Formats: sequence, structure tokens, C-alpha cells
Amino acid sequence: MGKEPLQESEEVGVDSDAHPQPKKAKLDANDDEREDEGVLSSVHVHPTNGTSPLGKALRVTHFSTTIHQPHISYRIHHRMATAIEAVGLQVWPGALLLLDYILWKKQEFESRVVLEIGAGTGLASLACASVARKVFATDIAKLASADSADDSSIHSDGGNESAVESLGILDLLSKNVAENLGSDSSVCVVRELDLLDDTCPLFQFRKGPKEIDATDSGFALSSSDIYQFDSDCTVLLGADIIYMDFVSFHFVRRLPVLLLKRASANTSASSEKLPRLSKEWASRILYLSFERRIHFSKDECRITAPAWDFFTRTVEAINQDMSGRVAEDGGDLDPLFPRVQIKLEQVDVDDMPQYFDYERVKELELWKLYLVQDA
Repeated sequence: MGKEPLQESEEVGVDSDAHPQPKKAKLDANDDEREDEGVLSSVHVHPTNGTSPLGKALRVTHFSTTIHQPHISYRIHHRMATAIEAVGLQVWPGALLLLDYILWKKQEFESRVVLEIGAGTGLASLACASVARKVFATDIAKLASADSADDSSIHSDGGNESAVESLGILDLLSKNVAENLGSDSSVCVVRELDLLDDTCPLFQFRKGPKEIDATDSGFALSSSDIYQFDSDCTVLLGADIIYMDFVSFHFVRRLPVLLLKRASANTSASSEKLPRLSKEWASRILYLSFERRIHFSKDECRITAPAWDFFTRTVEAINQDMSGRVAEDGGDLDPLFPRVQIKLEQVDVDDMPQYFDYERVKELELWKLYLVQDA
């Protein structure tokens, strides 16, 4: 099992609406040294890790299929041990589990428009790009902002020390996409998606696809990106993004709107392979992989998985809110938002081939999330 993140403990309370409320961990005076102590993915404990030419603190690992034909290989630049806030700069086992699933069930992704949340180094997005029509590989721009310039930099002119640009998660993701896809890079675009940003159009309920004014620059979602997400995106991905309660809380907050899709007038639900909620609405499908990190709770005298337990409690609380609201008062949701519940369904991976070399422990799980009608 992957090394458990050396995460500051977070207090959890409950508000009047039954939402688990994560509190940001307090950082102590030695916080600047946390990266040296760091979190290290089990994927990187491997003798073949080489030094990346993109920066002296980066490594490059080749992730290659062992049984799949044709042979597939991804060359991924990544960090080694990082602070908990920058774990997206590493490759985690959940990404490789999702990679196996994409190759095993590629028909579920063929010709689709896919959006990955918390794409990190981009492995799952790269795999999808080989069969999907379009992939949005998203993450937050500030993930690596605490890193020092010496430890997270890339040389924009091929190595000239006088031309160093800061390496954040989106820069690293872009480099991996460009290096692995080359001329096909347009299939997979890198965009910023911050779960804490209430102004993001993807988190706002709309009755249907429409043009949105947006800045068409850098990593920002463009107006055409937003329109394509609304009209065509049917699959969402998330690999090892359930690890910090604060992040999980905001992720679950966004799920109802992210999963809801207006049913296409020109296509049947069966051809779209989407759960149908009504004549007007369908649900996108989210594939969520993670490693259930186990602890023994002295307080409860039992084995627990705190991060996953918090996530599922938060889903239950959101479902309770959506079920209990009245038409005149939709709470956080638009009153016109359909009456739905978030459904969690574990995917059986016992018979799934293992195409890549990693330790597939029993704590590695894959789940499918989608909306169902509220009974």
C-alpha cells in the first residue's frame, strides 16, 4: 500500500445542515520543512527513476504496459516526495488503476468528451486521449506555489540557467501532454479548475448549453470549452483525489452540477450510455479511483479509513440536503435543479487485467458515481 501522507490532522464539526465541516490544518513553525519530511507515493519507490531534464528536483519515469498489445509507454515527469499540498506533482497508485480500467474498457471512453478533475501529472488523461474525442485535463494553478524556485523550475530555453520559469502543476501537466502526444496534443487540453472557485461556470447550474463570456488565454477555460463541456462531456475522471477533507468537501459540493447533463435532443440515452433522469436530464458518469488508507482509531477502537469515511459522509449530507429541500427554496441549488441523489457504485476490478507494473493492493478501489432520481 502507498505510504500514508504525513497530513496534519483536521478537526471535523457538523453544521446545522448536517454537512461535515473540515477545518484547515494549522501549520506549525516548521511547515517550511514539510517537503523534506514529505509524502512519497509508493509508485516512485523504484530503482529506474531517472533525473528529469526539466528541473533538478524532478524525476522521469516510463510507465509501460507489460501484457497489452500494442505496447504502450508514457514518459512522465514528476516530483518525488512533496508536501501534502503538492502531491499532484507525483504519480499515485489510483492513477495506474484507472489507467488499467481505461485500457480494459476503452469502449466506455471511445469518441467521448472527458474531463479529469485533479489530473496531476496527467496519466489518466493521456490514456483517455488515445481513444476519446477530447480530454480536458484539469487541476489548480496554485498547487505547487509553496515550492522553492530551485526545486520546481523548468528551463524554457532547453537548459539556459538565465531563463527559468516557475513550474506549477499545470506547467508540468502541459509538458507531459506535449511530450507524450506530440502532434496529437490538441486532443488533450490543460485547463485550470479550482474547486474553491464559486465563479467557475462549470459549477453553475444552467438549463442548457449556452455561450459564456470567458477569457480565452493561458489555462483559463474558454467560452468554447464551457460550451463543449455542457453539450458533449459525458465522462468525468478522478484519480487519488480523496485525501484531504477540505478538498473532498468542496469536491462533493460540486458533484450535483458537474454530473448533471442536459439530455441531447438528437441522441438517445442508450446511445450516449448515460443514466437518464428524465426526458430533459441525464447524468454524466464519474470514475473515481483511490487507495483506501487504513488507520486504527484509538477513540473508536476500530479500523477506519478517515479520508474515505469523510467523503461518503459528505455525499450523504449533500443527498440529505437535496432530498429535504422544497421547490420554493433550493438551498445552494437553483430551484429549477432536478430532484436527484448522488449514487456510489463500486466497480469490480477482480477480473481486470493489470497492464502496468505496480502493486495492486486490495485497498485500491474504483467507484462509479452518477445521479439518480430522488424517489
